[in-house]
Amino acid sequence: MRGRADITTAVAAIVGSVPGLALPFVLATNLGGQRSDTFLLALSIAVTMNSILGAAIEVNALAVFGRLLGEGVVPSARSVAGFRLKSVGYGVAVSAVAAPLYIWFYSGQVDDPRFFAAVAAVIALGPIVGSYSGATSGQTVAMGRTAVAVLMQSFKSVIPLVLAATVPTITVIVLAAGFVVGEAVRGVVLSIVNARAVDGLHAVRTTRTIAPDRIVWQSGSNVLAQGQPVTDRYILGGAAAGSITAYELADRVLQAASQLVVMGLLIRRLSNWSRLRSMSRDDAARMFRRDIRILGLGSILASVGIVGVCVVGINFAPSEWRLGLSWAAALAVSLPPLVLGAASTRLLVIAQRQKLLIWFSLASVVATVILDIVLFGALGPFGVIVAAVCVRSLMAVAYLLALRRVLPPLIGSEVE
Repeated sequence: MRGRADITTAVAAIVGSVPGLALPFVLATNLGGQRSDTFLLALSIAVTMNSILGAAIEVNALAVFGRLLGEGVVPSARSVAGFRLKSVGYGVAVSAVAAPLYIWFYSGQVDDPRFFAAVAAVIALGPIVGSYSGATSGQTVAMGRTAVAVLMQSFKSVIPLVLAATVPTITVIVLAAGFVVGEAVRGVVLSIVNARAVDGLHAVRTTRTIAPDRIVWQSGSNVLAQGQPVTDRYILGGAAAGSITAYELADRVLQAASQLVVMGLLIRRLSNWSRLRSMSRDDAARMFRRDIRILGLGSILASVGIVGVCVVGINFAPSEWRLGLSWAAALAVSLPPLVLGAASTRLLVIAQRQKLLIWFSLASVVATVILDIVLFGALGPFGVIVAAVCVRSLMAVAYLLALRRVLPPLIGSEVE
């Protein structure tokens, strides 16, 4: 049964990743380098903001709703609405501060700063809508509808993809609006799914007030962590035209594979990990041995798959794709440590050690700045790719060392 659920979620992750993976390729082919760069650079702001807000809110919602469901309690519609409202309020507050800073920062790297700022301002609405979607998606996963939550990730990219593929002359601002609309559709559909799922549960309803828990530390860590891609894109902004698009192509390929492993294999295991306090040490050891084997094998196979597809694809792909595919093959080496980092951050949240995430993110940014500068000077734009692989590998080792100290006292703490 567990294996079948893993397969179902993995298939959903594959299908859900297709629009996001295809988007930069279609943009590069139909819009040309300049318009493609403008949209993808603006989109990177939304991606960054979603990482700061959406990821933190979704994991937080998963923990909050999962804990209630574990107690045999189902929050009322009013309680759920209150949680979502608080999440959106938090998203508005963070976006009001962070989005203008990101827009100002990137505007210095483009030929037409005013037009870029207009596109980025529209697309920056996406993370605010995503705060609602993230809270809703976390609840969906907590109720065991992981495959649905994973599949719905595709809605963020479907509308821009269809528009770019069917109307090559379309203005970039309309594509930005399409991204926001897609995020809104995702939230609405998940809300309907959750309402129907709750109606089918036989559990005690509660009207208690629920809110995101310790989310500021998670968001703060995510803000610092975004220093790595921000630094990469900033340095590549001074490279030859098309470098940012190549980087985005490579990054989308890696993120698609990462999403397959994280969404398809990791997310389903979080509900079990969240019960470490009530597990015996033997049960926890067996669980981790099994889960590590599955996650390790999945990430290695995905990494090898990326390399194979990119090496073969370079021989047949349009010229606009080839540099990005070659960079993606190199970035594939960093997939296993990237998955390990994703698992480690969630374990630290479960252990209520979110403050440690701040230090890990800070270390990642410092290492990225140093290695980007050194390797860009030595290897050119490809040096940024090499730096990303090195940083992720170093951080994976650091996470392992931290978990060796954090997890043992946590396991069975409520039993003993």
